[in-house]
Amino acid sequence: MTGFRQALGEIAEQGPPVGGMAERAIARARRRRLGLFAAPGATVTAALVSVIVLVANGVLSGGGEREGTMRLGATQTVTSMGRTPEPLPARGVPAVMMAYTVTCPGAGPRWQACSQWRLVTTDMRQFRVDDAIAPEVRDGSLEHQGALAVAADGRRVAYFRSDGRFVIRDLARGGVESPFAVKRADLREVTAHIAWSPDGRRLSVSFDPADDDRPTTLAARLVDLKTMATVTLPLHCCVLGLPAGDAPIPMYDAYATEVGRGSLLLVGDDGAVRRRLPIGEIERSSVFSRHPGNTAVAADGTRLAALLWPDRPPDDRGHHVYVPELTTFDVARGAMTRRHALPRFQQVMGEAELLGWRDAATVLVGMRYERRGVYRVNADTGETHQVVGLTAQPERLSVAYGLL
Repeated sequence: MTGFRQALGEIAEQGPPVGGMAERAIARARRRRLGLFAAPGATVTAALVSVIVLVANGVLSGGGEREGTMRLGATQTVTSMGRTPEPLPARGVPAVMMAYTVTCPGAGPRWQACSQWRLVTTDMRQFRVDDAIAPEVRDGSLEHQGALAVAADGRRVAYFRSDGRFVIRDLARGGVESPFAVKRADLREVTAHIAWSPDGRRLSVSFDPADDDRPTTLAARLVDLKTMATVTLPLHCCVLGLPAGDAPIPMYDAYATEVGRGSLLLVGDDGAVRRRLPIGEIERSSVFSRHPGNTAVAADGTRLAALLWPDRPPDDRGHHVYVPELTTFDVARGAMTRRHALPRFQQVMGEAELLGWRDAATVLVGMRYERRGVYRVNADTGETHQVVGLTAQPERLSVAYGLL
């Protein structure tokens, strides 16, 4: 634990204030060794110029790729040029390939005034989302991470507004829906996770308590995106991703039971639990990650991908550095099927996050400190290559996983 604390301190020196979050993470790590959550969103520290480099993808596809997806091509760069982008127009915005938050160095009112969500479109323009809740600072520590997620096709975004209303925006046509609201004060006590199904049929919002000693009363919600009807789900956290159609929704609460006794819940559109799968084998083989964003379910609902951190002794300097493993889980059989070590992502625990399944064989992994960027990883072979590079340090990041 001493090494873990030292490692968190090293991270803190490179980024925005995270003192409160780090202390909570250490406390939670003592209770639980596994985090199986899905989380879009990100924070990027903006000192002078924030630059996003599309390392391998920069050309819009033709031929066999899906319309609007990115394929290998010339490098392209999106830069904020050290100035604030234009506000998001009410309509007429092309598909968005990613969203991130910008935070300024330091703390206090000036830091808070600079915090904002930004969208990057497929034609490399950037827009700020003024009414989306962005990261918040309290007593010099980052207390709230904000919540915004991009749909798989990049045509819609969903987020919490500053008044607590949850809104879904159609970027091209300009429609805005608001299926429910929560108290703003309650949002400060949780990390909200928004998940889109790949077919755009449904959306979920779940809530991870910021402090495990203060459980939230906010229940996870499932939204039918055609009717905007909402259903209460059986746990406050966490939806591990939404498959297409009416395939069961995987949910897991890392703090509900002792390690080795946990269950994966498969939940229907009506909120009823259809099946419980024991996942003690996975729990016993990994360590807790302080950052949610470790799982994603395939579009057909048959496979669950998870980033796991096998327990390893500290290095010669006493630091706990981990080589994450990409594990696939057969939902029907309730068993692990493949495990691939990802040495390219050797890290302090919690740096990587799983952003979604790009297709039936490929997942997207985001790195937030060293080797910053987004990577495609073949779930069958473990082969990895980078598709987006980030020169600034992200904390929350959302991508249109059907486009990258």
